[in-house]
Amino acid sequence: MLNIPKVFKTDAEELQKARQKAMLTHSTDIKAAGNHVEQAVRDYFSRMLASRYRVTAGHLIDSEGRTSPQIDIIIADNSNLPSLLTTADGTEYIPIKSVYAIGEVKTTYYQSKQYFRRYHEVLSEIAEMNRPLVVNTNRNGITPDTTILDVARPRSPNKYWNNLFSFLICLEGGDFNFARAASFLTSVSPALLPGLTVMLDTGVVSYARRISRGLHVVRCPNEVSSSDHDWCFVAGQVAEDGSLEGTHLAFLYGALIDHLTGSHLEPPVVHEYTGQMYRFHPESLTWARES
Repeated sequence: MLNIPKVFKTDAEELQKARQKAMLTHSTDIKAAGNHVEQAVRDYFSRMLASRYRVTAGHLIDSEGRTSPQIDIIIADNSNLPSLLTTADGTEYIPIKSVYAIGEVKTTYYQSKQYFRRYHEVLSEIAEMNRPLVVNTNRNGITPDTTILDVARPRSPNKYWNNLFSFLICLEGGDFNFARAASFLTSVSPALLPGLTVMLDTGVVSYARRISRGLHVVRCPNEVSSSDHDWCFVAGQVAEDGSLEGTHLAFLYGALIDHLTGSHLEPPVVHEYTGQMYRFHPESLTWARES
């Protein structure tokens, strides 16, 4: 019998070891240490997700040529244009219509770094990019508004087929204080904040609604009304043979899988990105039978 709690405990320990090694080998280079940890987290998700998903880092790009800031984790559709281009220094530009989820990785949570505020700025820039949301008309069963395309797709509870799930993962909670974080979280639009923040040794910050047996977590805050949902913090329970870090890692993994299996992306059209280069003046045309 597979001991799942122990598996996630081991996985979380491996990520913590990557953090410790990074701090030892890059003690005077914070950026290099961060890159080491980011790669470890990307490697973990690459191993855990099916081959149809591509896990990388870089910038999102839309059909207008607008780009996002650098993003630590990009989970894209690996079967249809997973990358538009890669520059000589290895920087990747991923078509925004090919992206299911994005994530930021931090070795330790520090209040002074204002991670939520910085992520809000990133998501605000992404919100200005060309990525129209596609409504799931079959969400509550077939209605007069349901499209034939939605009937053909697997049933999904998601309001939008192509919503962008965003998350923040910190390997250590550091000086995290929910009351301080909440003051900023409640001051801006929930849709422009990470849907899930996981601090492996501390707990999880999520957007949720109270229910009789606890809470109903919302992965993408733009799918629900803010009047009956709120930000909350919760620390998971430790299963037998498991760990707190493993529990929180499993929570993030489960939320990501739920999002991926309930999403659907239409293949992006490469000409949307390169079409502007094909423009020409009629005077420049020369026809073989007229020359």
